[in-house]
Amino acid sequence: MDEDYIWENIRTLLNKGFTEEELRRFCHDQITFRPVFDRLAQHIGKAEIIDRIIEHAERHLLVEVLLDWAKRHNSARYKKHQPYNHNSEEDLIQIPLWGPIAAGEPNMLFKDPYDTEIEYTEVLRSRLPTKGEFFALIVRGRSMIDALINDGDTVIIDRSKGFINGDIVVAWLTKQREFTLKCFYNEGTRIRLQPRNEAMKPIYVHPDEVEIYGRVVAIIPSDQSRRSIYIR
Repeated sequence: MDEDYIWENIRTLLNKGFTEEELRRFCHDQITFRPVFDRLAQHIGKAEIIDRIIEHAERHLLVEVLLDWAKRHNSARYKKHQPYNHNSEEDLIQIPLWGPIAAGEPNMLFKDPYDTEIEYTEVLRSRLPTKGEFFALIVRGRSMIDALINDGDTVIIDRSKGFINGDIVVAWLTKQREFTLKCFYNEGTRIRLQPRNEAMKPIYVHPDEVEIYGRVVAIIPSDQSRRSIYIR
């Protein structure tokens, strides 16, 4: 059994539970949502602010951060507009587990995807892209904790999906011959692989020295008290 988001309820929760000024202040005060605030012009209305908040939260694995804030600041509306939906086991699909991935120092511990002894993990079919080439990795390290990716969690990667700046990707460092899980930023003459942990420094490499194996489309937490996160 797993849970999914009811996006209509989340939108209603933000619309009826908070003023435009409160939403703007949230974007300003929450460092992970600051990019949204930086793009908010004064003339943008409440509906568009909500659209941008939801888009940013979903794209960057921050839906749980958003919902935690909403629950703390308006618990009555949160209960009324329940953001989670229960899904049946019939909606589950098995994804091959290739091995561990470093969220910290890079590593080179990938399994052979054609290994007959490979393990599998289950995720919601309905929340993955209809077409894709998926594999799963177990996270080792704490460099992505601010993206709600903790040591021991499982991430689902889509190899066929394009990626943009800010996406969380599996990067192959060709010079070191190692993999790492980081946020991707193309800065022209160099690639920045940015941790989501303020205590850790980014990795800078030449564009010719990195290959992207895919981007994160889901997080399956090792702690059953935390909910899975899916990105469209």
